[in-house]
Amino acid sequence: MEKTWKADCLKKLLADYTYFERRGFSPEIQRLYRCGLAQSGKFYARCVFPIFNEGGEIHGFSGRTIKEPFQGRPPTWLILGKKRNFFYPFYTVPACAEWEESVWLVESIGDSLALSQSGYFNNLVAFGSSVSPQFLGKLARFPLKNIYVAFNNDEKKDGSNPGRNAMSK
Repeated sequence: MEKTWKADCLKKLLADYTYFERRGFSPEIQRLYRCGLAQSGKFYARCVFPIFNEGGEIHGFSGRTIKEPFQGRPPTWLILGKKRNFFYPFYTVPACAEWEESVWLVESIGDSLALSQSGYFNNLVAFGSSVSPQFLGKLARFPLKNIYVAFNNDEKKDGSNPGRNAMSK
């Protein structure tokens, strides 16, 4: 059985949208994503995004540190839950569930925010450059004509490019 959290735990998050607002994302978009600033615990000083399942339960969280610079610090994004089961933001942001014939598949919540800010709510987050069989199974339920894979084109020091490789896969 997958661990879930009660929605009232979101009351602990501070409605502080300044970090992502400085990056061009409106407070309205951030409220749609139901995010907030954690004041304590594992996600302290992170903008936390709840991840809901199809039953309306929270089954994960993703939090981005808002402290810069990031060198010598914990990972920029911290994930709690089984990301292989995530289908985000489909069950979290109602507008993101209103697909017609296409969907954008992106690597991160930041990419999803950018698409939604531009009016493209038909997007899903892979939480990296690969997708699980569970994710693909859920995606296969929809009569889509187009799936746009928009992973980051980040070349590593060794010349590899995980985003480009994942897009090819």
